[in-house]
Amino acid sequence: MKIPLQSLLANPLFRNMSLVELQAFHTQVPLAMKCYEKDEIVALEGDPCESIGLIVAGSVHAQKTFGDGRCLIIDTLLPGSSFGEVIVFSDQNTYPATILANEPARIIYLNKEAAIRLGVSSPIFMTNLMRLLSNKILMLNKKIKSLSFQSLRQKITFYILEEFGKQKKLHLSITPSRNELALLLGMPRPSLSRELAAMKADGLIDYDRKSISIRQISALQNLLEN
Repeated sequence: MKIPLQSLLANPLFRNMSLVELQAFHTQVPLAMKCYEKDEIVALEGDPCESIGLIVAGSVHAQKTFGDGRCLIIDTLLPGSSFGEVIVFSDQNTYPATILANEPARIIYLNKEAAIRLGVSSPIFMTNLMRLLSNKILMLNKKIKSLSFQSLRQKITFYILEEFGKQKKLHLSITPSRNELALLLGMPRPSLSRELAAMKADGLIDYDRKSISIRQISALQNLLEN
């Protein structure tokens, strides 16, 4: 299967690298690519992690299933995203969550030894790897903060304000479906729908299937401070 090296240039790990550099590396260390169907398991929680996964098409969920049957989506990874870069270099290098294809997906795998060799030969790659690891730690801290909120309204508000920070506008495009968003926030779908309706009735937001409009930004910010 031919590896689409051009698509790797969109990944933060290969920022500021040229296609010529990638081609030269690929001749020394072959990369592997696998295709997955929707709902196919990419990696199970507890499986050993031996490679960095680079998503070049489709999307996957990283999700955690609890003993009582509850499922929490930790992250949704799109083309240009990666997974495993934190785990593969750790002493306990097993997946802490299950990776599941959200739709048909293609993933290129860069194994640990190849990543080390590329890091030694390319300061650009090493800088990109360090930046990516730092960003993952910041994202994890935000996820922990989100889970620390007690009320449904605070959890929803935290998500809305995070999206506001990313999109820089009051009318937000919402990519996850209602089911996906409920899993992402760690709450039942009906509870999410009821609280969104209550927040709309209170004049805080308006929404439809694919967007949320912020009506009172200061009131939302105050919700997280109290």
